[in-house]
Amino acid sequence: MNSTSMHPAAIDALVARIREFFALAAEEQQRPAHERSRVTRTFGYEGRGIELTPQLEAQFEVMVSAFLKERSIANDTPRDTVAQRLMNALLASRTTDSLEDLVKKVADDLHRDITSFRVYIPVSGVVLESGKTIEFGDIRMVTYDDSSAFDTEFRRPFLALQAPGATDATIRRNEAEYMEYLSALTWRPILVFKVHTSLANIRHVVFERVQPIADFWQFCLSTIVTGAWTPSVDYHVSAITRGMQVFPCIAEDGSVMSFPVLPGGAPAVPITDDRLAWLAKLGLLDLCDLFGTSDGDQGDGIKALIRRSIENYADGERATSPRQKLLSFAAASELFFTRRLDTTAAVTHGIARLLSEADASKDFDRLRANAEQMYNARSRVIHDGVAPRSVEVGMYSASAQRVILEMIKRRADFEDKAAIEAWSAPPPPRASVVTAEEAGDR
Repeated sequence: MNSTSMHPAAIDALVARIREFFALAAEEQQRPAHERSRVTRTFGYEGRGIELTPQLEAQFEVMVSAFLKERSIANDTPRDTVAQRLMNALLASRTTDSLEDLVKKVADDLHRDITSFRVYIPVSGVVLESGKTIEFGDIRMVTYDDSSAFDTEFRRPFLALQAPGATDATIRRNEAEYMEYLSALTWRPILVFKVHTSLANIRHVVFERVQPIADFWQFCLSTIVTGAWTPSVDYHVSAITRGMQVFPCIAEDGSVMSFPVLPGGAPAVPITDDRLAWLAKLGLLDLCDLFGTSDGDQGDGIKALIRRSIENYADGERATSPRQKLLSFAAASELFFTRRLDTTAAVTHGIARLLSEADASKDFDRLRANAEQMYNARSRVIHDGVAPRSVEVGMYSASAQRVILEMIKRRADFEDKAAIEAWSAPPPPRASVVTAEEAGDR
């Protein structure tokens, strides 16, 4: 059955929804920037993009649900796959012409191209002990240290899928190249999971699911490794196969030779039982499932805020530019407290209150002064392009980490961002007292 068998009424209903969606998007774009609704979700496709407001997102989700109800589309087709395919078509069209054809094409593509794949994504920067498995929802992080497992999982399917009529020499050459690549993955942590998508869309879906887990481990390492460059947690093969990144440094008199580690190029960190216990104590392992989904960072709920904060912090850990590091760490700590009005006061007061309540020995006024100092460094980067000093980057990194860990500990206290704002809002400025004599002088 193909999608052209969709009931005409279903097609007409979707066409009407799409027209309304385009009209709402155009109306939102015409508003002055300060009157526009907050952005809840962003999509991009082939150089075009769209920001969804709550009203636009609600309309879009209705259209996604309508496609998911179609019998011609597999029942287990992920919602985010349908959403991305529909949005790609909308961005490519950007016109109300031939909307009936657009609806049919989206349904056709979803019906024709969807396949179930099992994917294996190697991860650098961390090492799991033999036999350990960590689950992020339906994504398993495992280590293949058994040649028989490699043979079953990789070699046999490879040989079975060789093109009919291929010569033995060609098969041997392909197999040698294939196994050379796989041999580099022995003892490497690998993320294993299933996706239900088209081959053309698989990279987008896979990387969208893997990146949050890489960010999770990047933040975890920041709580384990101190006083040295932290390795980059990455899922690109080049980062995995080249291992440590160093540069030679030789004294001209020949007295000493050293190999300093480049940023992000430190050796992978073993995740031992003791370190897993430490991460569990911090509450991080309780969040694994949050990072195993592609949409765990949507909305203003406390868990989504924590995930976005960790993702921003991970960007700062991987960055080599001091400016980018500081801005990423700033975003990681500020996103819990930012408000549309008087952001400076909201952020500095909120951070100071959170950290002073976490440690009674810390003085609120001193913490707020430190927060203001860091905020000023952030402003100089944004408004003046001035590179921050290393001590300022270090202060922001340490402060952001403390904020994240404290929010993880107190996540049951705050349902969403509104609850945090109500708790952390700075007191209103005190009104000046006017004496009777001063009033008379006026």
